[in-house]
Amino acid sequence: MNLTDSKKSDPTSKSNISSTAYPTHPTPSAPAKVIPSGTLTSGKIKRGPNKQLLFPTPATHTPQPNSFHTKPIFLTTNTLTGPLSTNRFTLSATEITIDQNSLAQFLKAKTSAVKIPLSESRSATVLVDQIRSRGDHTHTIVGKVLHSPGSQVILTFHEEVVSGSVAYDSSNEHFEFANAGNGNMVVRQLDPNAFTEKCGQPDDHIKLQPQQPTAQAYNTASLS
Repeated sequence: MNLTDSKKSDPTSKSNISSTAYPTHPTPSAPAKVIPSGTLTSGKIKRGPNKQLLFPTPATHTPQPNSFHTKPIFLTTNTLTGPLSTNRFTLSATEITIDQNSLAQFLKAKTSAVKIPLSESRSATVLVDQIRSRGDHTHTIVGKVLHSPGSQVILTFHEEVVSGSVAYDSSNEHFEFANAGNGNMVVRQLDPNAFTEKCGQPDDHIKLQPQQPTAQAYNTASLS
């Protein structure tokens, strides 16, 4: 779909985004997960001498202009059971799963816009600036949120896991994508007021004491 289509059919329009809830998983159980060929779990990893892991050479891809990926790459669940889904920094949390087929289509087409969930009722359209790939199993999306100057999106996909963040600097809103601990992923809205530590230099709170020579070191030095 082209971003230059009429406003009536444009999925990136502000009215459409605010009025449409993000697709919800029909049942609590996760869908069958399809692993693209050549990944860590379906293919062999290239190794060097002594079975040393050989990391693929990173490659940066520029998305196709004015293109929108219409199929969701995430599905929200209707449960919140993961032991890692919430912590003391969490305002709200929504567990999600990755549609591996949709993700593979998005990466292959290199589209420049895709919608992602921030909660069960809120989503964001990401304008993709770059797709950074390290082989066929690790991909990072770098971009910003549509109609949100100063925002930043960094999401890294590795196999069935996603990690990263969506930040709205103007409104001081921050969302974190992480592992829920139960096979699902989770997107958490962070509470800025929960971060109470003072910003400063690394040694502001911990002063390193000069190391005193040990008896063994003293005896060794005296014999030399």
